[in-house]
Amino acid sequence: MASEPDHGSRQASQDLRPVVTNLNGDTAWLVSFPLPAAERTESGKSYYHIVVEPWLSEHIVLFTALLGSITLPEPPAVKDAAAVDAIVRDIEQAADSPAHADASVDVIVVTTWLLDHMHRDSLTGFAPSIPVLASPEAAKSISGWKHFECRIRPPLPGWLSVFRVNAHDVVYAFVFVGCHGDDGNEQHDALLYLPTDTRRTCRLWTGSSRRPGGHAC
Repeated sequence: MASEPDHGSRQASQDLRPVVTNLNGDTAWLVSFPLPAAERTESGKSYYHIVVEPWLSEHIVLFTALLGSITLPEPPAVKDAAAVDAIVRDIEQAADSPAHADASVDVIVVTTWLLDHMHRDSLTGFAPSIPVLASPEAAKSISGWKHFECRIRPPLPGWLSVFRVNAHDVVYAFVFVGCHGDDGNEQHDALLYLPTDTRRTCRLWTGSSRRPGGHAC
């Protein structure tokens, strides 16, 4: 179920924390990282919004109906791209962002070509102008759809990094690391995205650190 973000009034950048919203009770997430102070002032937004592997319908047909289908345990709470953008606006409004009414998704991340992670109907519901950061296999398929204008490895903001975790017992895991702060105080937030563990569930861990007096992000 999608969570209801709850913020107080507009805060200093280092006091904001990432907002993580599950979109379908499974592997689809909206991850909202706080923007550095300068970008908040320039854009009128408080967060940078990342959609991770949107699967926003209840069923996926495996190539043909004869091969079967994949079904979510429960119907998704968020059913299309417009509903995701509505959550983005709610998050920005809760943070008292001046431009909350015009806020929308900033980037889409797809870690694998598997159909429950790279759901075509859900992805193509988003605006073609949204950049898509995808693994090589997924990028090849998404390019073939000819929907998105920027499909393969777009540049991310300098304060945000995405790393793939490679290990023999870890599949399709990514780490998101964001840096923001005011007056030289750095706040680092890290989120580990592990789509499937040994119990077939999606996991997302969060952590943060603060370094007073550090360099500006």
